[in-house]
Amino acid sequence: GLAAFYERLLECLKDPAFRDGQWHLLECRPAWSGNPTCDDFVAFSWTGPGDRRRLVAVNYSGHRSQCYVAMPWGDLAGRPWRLTDRLGPDAYDRSGDDLYAGGLFYDAGGTGAQNIARWNGSRWYALGNGIDSAVYALAASGTDLYAAGYFYTAGTASANSVAKWNGSSWSALGSGLNGYALAAAVIGTDLYVGGEFTTAGGIPAVNVARWTGSSWSAVGSGPNGVVTSLCAAGSTLYMGGDFDDGGDVPADHIAKWDGENWSGLGDGTDALVYGIGVVGGDVYAGGEFMTAGGMPSHYFGRYLAPMTVTTPNGGEEWEAGSAQTITWTGTAANVKIEYSTNNGATWTTLVESMANTGSLYGMVPYTPSSQCLVRITDTDDISRSDTSDAAFTISGFTLTSPNGGEQWMERSSQTITWTRYGSIPTVRLLYSTNDGGTWTEITAGTANTGSYPWTIPSTISTQCLVRIRDAADNNPYDTS
Repeated sequence: GLAAFYERLLECLKDPAFRDGQWHLLECRPAWSGNPTCDDFVAFSWTGPGDRRRLVAVNYSGHRSQCYVAMPWGDLAGRPWRLTDRLGPDAYDRSGDDLYAGGLFYDAGGTGAQNIARWNGSRWYALGNGIDSAVYALAASGTDLYAAGYFYTAGTASANSVAKWNGSSWSALGSGLNGYALAAAVIGTDLYVGGEFTTAGGIPAVNVARWTGSSWSAVGSGPNGVVTSLCAAGSTLYMGGDFDDGGDVPADHIAKWDGENWSGLGDGTDALVYGIGVVGGDVYAGGEFMTAGGMPSHYFGRYLAPMTVTTPNGGEEWEAGSAQTITWTGTAANVKIEYSTNNGATWTTLVESMANTGSLYGMVPYTPSSQCLVRITDTDDISRSDTSDAAFTISGFTLTSPNGGEQWMERSSQTITWTRYGSIPTVRLLYSTNDGGTWTEITAGTANTGSYPWTIPSTISTQCLVRIRDAADNNPYDTS
């Protein structure tokens, strides 16, 4: 309804590009000769921080109108890019300087074009003989354009529901699908298609499949219902549709493929998802649903990027007292940062609350252990947290003897012992007879074996201490 539209509009207006970006009024040109409805439009662009680019076009008339908008970003020429509708589920891929449109039609701007056409900025062109039936999805990879839908012929080539246009001719992708496709996306050089089918290229593939450029393969075991939307974000593929199993995992109408496994996005939605977009790590979905993640969300919802610790994430070795940077990703206003030295049995707070900058630079605490973890938590929703995938090491030492209360006779033979963490090769040992006021060297360097034989000097005192240090840089250290 109208209220939902304005909610989406207000959410879009929070974008920093509209506050801090550079604004341009754009020229609106006729979509084709003799079409005056371009005068019904006003169009603007914003270029904001982080190379954010936003295009706004408003039709002020009470009827459908068409126009061509002259884009202000010349650097987009000659390379693929995508226009994503921020108020709806649609996305439009452009290959180089040209815009392609697919559907069910026989004419584009007065040019005979069967179900697919190209717009070069001033007029429409056919793509060969076109496609014999409906085109539901397009995806670009370099100079190649993929079309997916419910058809049998592309140009003069027999092509079952998916085909490739190389700029001059159509070709099939193996034997294609035994059903139809509603969605397409490209990751790297691989094409993913989704729809309703059970084989791709004769290979079992349920409702979603991958084309490598030479062969088809399944994408996991596939969802148990039709796929209506695919969206690529980096190396991750998002899938929406009418299913409650995303491939042997519970996934209500929306799921994520990480290259190896499918997973659901929280509690998903309560009905079909038609479109998916990803902005800044957050996943947006539109469809027929009334709830998303178990919360009221009429027809449109946002899944916040999960909190993910990226460093340290397992296997690192950080010296106690050294300067290091904790890093993470995820959507949150503020985060809490904690660490554990006993594999998560107990936690110590580093920062109770800080702005979600994605990193924290500081000194590693003097708590040597090989069972260390870091945890990041959204302070507004403590259920949204992440912990290092595996333990890392805070390298250093813990003196075990002498560590207070011992009585060692002068000129007696004793053994200094310590627990070692990490891979520090050589240690330096010192002692004090005035409670740390001054220090005398026992050895400038000995192998970090965990023990050292010592003949007690003739310096009687009740205020003796022993200290162990990294021989290379005197840090880290521990004292009785």
